[in-house]
Amino acid sequence: MKVQEASESVIEMKDDDPDHFEIMLKFLYTNEYELSVEEMDAPQLVENFIHPVGVHLLADKYEIDGLCIAAANAFGCPDSWEHSDCCFKIDTDGLNQVVGVHYGACALVGSDMGGRIVNYMFRHCKMNDMAMQIGHLVHSFPAFGADIVIAELRLRCLGQCAKKHK
Repeated sequence: MKVQEASESVIEMKDDDPDHFEIMLKFLYTNEYELSVEEMDAPQLVENFIHPVGVHLLADKYEIDGLCIAAANAFGCPDSWEHSDCCFKIDTDGLNQVVGVHYGACALVGSDMGGRIVNYMFRHCKMNDMAMQIGHLVHSFPAFGADIVIAELRLRCLGQCAKKHK
């Protein structure tokens, strides 16, 4: 980002994606998370996964908690979180892109978006088919591996709690 004189009307934000920044500005004015018309024609991988991750990273950078929550809620197929059927299944290449975008910029273990990515992966990906790729991603992004362990422990704990209450 380049600091300019107050008399200039343009500020260059070189570190920030213009599409994500536009979504952030709209959110600041309307308190609503919405994609622009151009993004609605984007492939589902971009619309449902990449944009929410990028917007979440930007919102986190500028500490806009409401937008962090909105972007996390927009990740994946929000209407199908309770069902195994999803409007869009992510493949190995898609998982590489999503994990790379998020964990390449955020090494924080236990972030909202990291949890969404891992939970989506557990619910909607064929884990046996992706085992080798997941191993490579864990090697490249250790925080991703830690998030997988945390999610697995939560699932086991929830399973144990459910058995105790029957």
